[in-house]
Amino acid sequence: MAAELVETMNMVKSFRVSDLQTLLASMGRSKSGLKQDLVGRALRLVQTEYSPELLKNVRQLYESRFPRTSGWLAARRPEGVPVAYSSLSSSPTATSQGADYLNGVSKQITTTPAAEVKLVPLPFYQTLETLLQPTELIAQNNEKLQDSQCIFELTPNQADQIRNATELRPGIRSIQVVLRICYTDSIGVQEDQYPPNIAVKVNQSYCHVPGYYPSNKPGVEPRRPCRPVNITPWLHLSSITNRVTVTWGNFGK
Repeated sequence: MAAELVETMNMVKSFRVSDLQTLLASMGRSKSGLKQDLVGRALRLVQTEYSPELLKNVRQLYESRFPRTSGWLAARRPEGVPVAYSSLSSSPTATSQGADYLNGVSKQITTTPAAEVKLVPLPFYQTLETLLQPTELIAQNNEKLQDSQCIFELTPNQADQIRNATELRPGIRSIQVVLRICYTDSIGVQEDQYPPNIAVKVNQSYCHVPGYYPSNKPGVEPRRPCRPVNITPWLHLSSITNRVTVTWGNFGK
């Protein structure tokens, strides 16, 4: 019993915000607060009200994030990048807004998906498919600049859709594959956010990432619009594997 309790507590410690909220709500507890508050509340629940129902809920949540192969897997954190596949919305105003974006492509997320991360829907755009589920950008060493990679292949139908999409302006099609990046520790729907020193390389070619807008007001820092990154022009529209590398500054968030 003691070993099972310890195992359950370790599973709870590996949960992310949405898992903790789901667990607490299923047991009639408050799901508000910061992540550390949720973890503490969930651990106290395990320690004081350990039951078959609670154990079942914890294991179901854990297995949804770390699918079981043989025995319980140790919690592991993924590396990777986000990518998305989307098309232009049929909304009358969509044409002037550009191509449509697909929610969630690989990660800031390619081993274990961070399924609870929800990106804010983009107005005027329609998501067609998610090519890679959101995953975390994880530092592999103590260097300030990190590289995280993901790979994917387009299906023949996806490649044809992109190839035959209307060109809204040179290099911009009405169907795009986009990379979206956000923070992972906040509660609720996430807006696009870039890590420091970001660079995105697709199949050995660097693609454009929006830069900073300088301010003409004294003491005001430059502002950077964080938008989905269109990686379509650099993709292999075939069965050849596409490789996306995100370089990012490892400064703790």
